[in-house]
Amino acid sequence: MKRKIFAIFTLLLICVFSVDAYADTNIKKANNQLNDVKNSINNKKGKVKEIGEHQQQVKDELNTLEQNIRKTSGEISGINIKIDSVSSSMVKLAKDISLKKKNITKQQKLLDKRIGTLYKAGSFGYLTILFGAKDISDLLQKAIYLSKIVNIDKQLIRSLNSDKADLEKDKKQLAGRKKELFAMKSLANKKMDQLNSQSDEKQKLMDKLSKDKKEYVKQIEEDEQAAKELTGKIKSMKAMILAAKREAERKRAEAAKRAAEAKKTKQTKNNQSNGGDSDSSPNQSGNFYCVTGRPYSITSSYGYRIHPITNKRTFHAGIDIGVPMNTPIYALADGIVTYAAWMNGYGNVVMIAHGNIISVYGHNSSLSVSTGQHVKGGQLISHSGSTGNSTGPHLHFEIRDNNGNTINPVSYYVH
Repeated sequence: MKRKIFAIFTLLLICVFSVDAYADTNIKKANNQLNDVKNSINNKKGKVKEIGEHQQQVKDELNTLEQNIRKTSGEISGINIKIDSVSSSMVKLAKDISLKKKNITKQQKLLDKRIGTLYKAGSFGYLTILFGAKDISDLLQKAIYLSKIVNIDKQLIRSLNSDKADLEKDKKQLAGRKKELFAMKSLANKKMDQLNSQSDEKQKLMDKLSKDKKEYVKQIEEDEQAAKELTGKIKSMKAMILAAKREAERKRAEAAKRAAEAKKTKQTKNNQSNGGDSDSSPNQSGNFYCVTGRPYSITSSYGYRIHPITNKRTFHAGIDIGVPMNTPIYALADGIVTYAAWMNGYGNVVMIAHGNIISVYGHNSSLSVSTGQHVKGGQLISHSGSTGNSTGPHLHFEIRDNNGNTINPVSYYVH
């Protein structure tokens, strides 16, 4: 954007000095470039709209993912509850099976003991019980009783073994169910991981879109401000061109009458127009003066560099001179102040047209000249500062030709 501003400036500055028939054409070109800036604004607004629509789409997708995550989380919680329930049932069954085993063992021992006692007694034992009967009826009852005792014990053992088998079967089924539940949980966990991964990616995309949108909005604001400034500058330059033409005509008429006296009068007028203070006399070399009064170190050279604020590789159109705050700044040579006010990243800036070149002085704390003023080389024009896009006090010094192209200003900095 700075290059566009300077391109328009230099086109208009040619008019100031040449004051010829091409002035209207140059202003027309400047207006065309202003239209380019406005078109750029509209294009960026379109980008902002597209990003907004994309953001809404991603937001909807994030909401859907969040719903699926909550649903899957609920499924996992339900599976965990079932696993806990099955585990508890298996623990209870294990206890029941253990108890059944103990009862079976106990009953088996009792049966073995009875059978062992009768076996050891042999026929005599049976006869003793039978002959001990009072009568035939008592004898039959005792025989039946003995048979029933043995049968009951055997049935009890069979029943216990059957219960134990049923419990073992139930335990096996529960183990299978538990295995199925763990498999379901594993799948649910994988699904949850996928959903979380997708959600993270969408969130990263949303963050990028927000960053891009913010950057476009910032650029639009800068372009709109630049367009506003350009509109005012074009209007101002038109008035300056008219005034310059009239001034040139007046001076030519005066020079035709009294060339020698006109030169002396012009010198007197220029001296009277100096107006500002001259805190000290700057160094001079030929027709050029030291813009900082005396030499200071160059802290950032002309050309590509890593921008100290954006940390991006950008072209540095001038040099940065490490002067302290409020250092007097002087005009490089005789010329006309074409701009002296605030300008975007330059902060308080002064631009002086010298005929074949334009000198630029940026980031000033205060200005001592005004637009349209004639200045002499070495005249005080401002005091250094850190306004605009700056990280500390310094002078940003540029040189451009009348086509707006930058020139390495090192050779113009008088040491």
